[in-house]
Amino acid sequence: HRLKLILGALIVFVILLNGDLGTSTNVIALSAQTSRFVTVGNELEFSIDFTSHTPVNAVGVSLSYPLQVITVSDINDKNSVVDLWAERMFSNTSGTAQVSGGITRPGGVSGNGHIATVHFRAMKAGRAKIVLRDAALLARDGRGTNVLQTKENVVYYVRDASQPTSDVNGDGALTLRDAM
Repeated sequence: HRLKLILGALIVFVILLNGDLGTSTNVIALSAQTSRFVTVGNELEFSIDFTSHTPVNAVGVSLSYPLQVITVSDINDKNSVVDLWAERMFSNTSGTAQVSGGITRPGGVSGNGHIATVHFRAMKAGRAKIVLRDAALLARDGRGTNVLQTKENVVYYVRDASQPTSDVNGDGALTLRDAM
């Protein structure tokens, strides 16, 4: 009986160590495509991507950004899994952008998918947090069930050209390696 108890505790420990119990996260993420440390006047871009373990056939994203620090110059749909666009717009008056559309591929898309790439121009020194305000991954289940579980934002740091960068090693991230 003691051996069963030890073996059972070991199995529970291994399951907890590995994280989930076979479930997976469906996520829409904003991913930096350039260094997250930029200089005023420079262009920067990020990718809107998703991972879904459930086949999806429609996506929608609404995001906001600080107008005083950055402005959108373009939303590019090259290499997007979305092939039937409902909306692809931005407003440098309100600091918002929206993209949404359908995926006509038979069976939908599961796994990783690229939605769009957003291009910005750095206008003023400061911290620019780009926030996913609203987002949806709609399942190919005949009901359009939103299967999105997690949203991941991105932050850029804009500096004047006369200021030194905190990213000493130039890898696009501020880590302990920059202090060495």
